[in-house]
Amino acid sequence: MSGLGINLVEHTLDSSFPSDLSTLMFAVAWVLYMAKFTRKWSYGLPALALVSGICRVIVGVHFPLDIFMAAVVAGLASIIVIKSTLLNQFLAKRALPWQDDKDSKMSE
Repeated sequence: MSGLGINLVEHTLDSSFPSDLSTLMFAVAWVLYMAKFTRKWSYGLPALALVSGICRVIVGVHFPLDIFMAAVVAGLASIIVIKSTLLNQFLAKRALPWQDDKDSKMSE
């Protein structure tokens, strides 16, 4: 960061806004949390993404606003991805093929 404070890690001064790594981590965390079939085991992923972002602020690679905006951008992008009907149909029919058997037995 432009010479403010003490940097604990050497890095290039072209750190991005929002943080690329935090955006990726939050996007994966939000998508897995929002998807119905992965929600049970993904409760802690947004927290891990937040801890990673806080660590990046502590070592002086990003400002807190970089991490916050990464979470916002990733959250909005995740909502768009999850809500798209094409992806929902693909995930419902192809990612869990055994669910079709249960659905057909219930309708009989």
